[in-house]
This record gives sequence, structure tokens and C-alpha cells, in this order.
Amino acid sequence: MELVTENKAVQREAAALHDLCESEGAFFHENLRMVVANDGAMWLESTLPADQHDVLIALPDSCLPRIDAVTFKLVGDDIEVAEIADGALSDTQERCLKHMLAIYNATGKIKRHRETSPWFALTTHPELFDAVLAGRKGAPRLEDQHERLRTEGVTDEFLIESFLGTRKYGALGESVLMPFIDYANHDSRASAFQPGSRAGYPEHQ
Repeated sequence: MELVTENKAVQREAAALHDLCESEGAFFHENLRMVVANDGAMWLESTLPADQHDVLIALPDSCLPRIDAVTFKLVGDDIEVAEIADGALSDTQERCLKHMLAIYNATGKIKRHRETSPWFALTTHPELFDAVLAGRKGAPRLEDQHERLRTEGVTDEFLIESFLGTRKYGALGESVLMPFIDYANHDSRASAFQPGSRAGYPEHQ
């Protein structure tokens, strides 16, 4: 996998994360490229034809950090680990998690989320917020988040939960973060990620 970025911190953390995952048996297609722009935008791309659905990344379970047992905190606009429940993560999963957080921080993801997420951008315009949510009536999770934001305001806890909520994958029975797959901007022509057992792989991809 090729990494294209001028961000030195991302170069360091992404290289360490890649090598850690690869040492655990992860697969990265030789035509895969990770791009990080100067404004912090991240995406994955490939030189393969759009109709060629090769596996680009396959990750073993040991590289998927469980986040439900992790307490996070904000330090300025950086997200950090505050506490991990005993035995909840393997050493490799914890290392993967910390590299991923370092990449989020190096690309200003929390600051961008605070500035662009409707949860925060519309707090000063409650009438617009109500109109948007009216179109999603009957969605318990959205209604619960709206009520929390209305009664508690914009807390660090809510900011962290809403940020990670857009990135976690919960189809494995536990919420996990997925190194590198997390950085993919989805294209309608691309194959979706799926449990590896469905595609002939022993773990996840």
C-alpha cells in the first residue's frame, strides 16, 4: 500500500499502523493507495478498473479494537484514551486504537466534526434542527440524541460519541474501529466491506 501525504505525523502513525496490522496477517493490495490532503481529508483509492472487485484490505480480528469498553476524553481538539476496562483489548488492539486516534488528531478530525456535523452546526438554529429531525420521525437513536443535546448541551461526551458513531462497525456483536477501512470514502461502484468468512477469508475485510 502506498501512502501519499505531506503530513509527517500521519506518515509516522500510518506506517506504524500498517506494519502492525501486516505483522498480524492483514492483507493490503499492492494497488491500494491512502491519500491524506493538506486540509486533513483522507481517502483510499486504487488504480484497478472500477469493475474489478479485488479485495483491497483484509484485517484479522486482532487488529479491530473494541471501543465499547474504552472511555475517551478530549484534550483541546484531540481525542485520547482515558481508560480501558481490564482485559477488554489485546495489546495489538490497544496499539491499533492509539495509532488510529493519533491519525484522527493529526488530521484535525474532531475540530472538523465540531464545525461540520449538523448536531453542532445547527445548535444555534433550533428551528432548522427541529425541521430536519421532523423528516426522520420515528428514528429512536436520533430522537434520543436530540433530547440529550437539548437538555445537556454540547458536551465532550456527546461530541466523542457522535464522532465515533459515524466510524464504528457494529455487525460483529461489538462496536469496533477498522484500521484503514475507516478512511475509505465510499464509491457506489465499489464493493462493500464484509465479514471475511463470506468472501473466503478467515477474518474480516
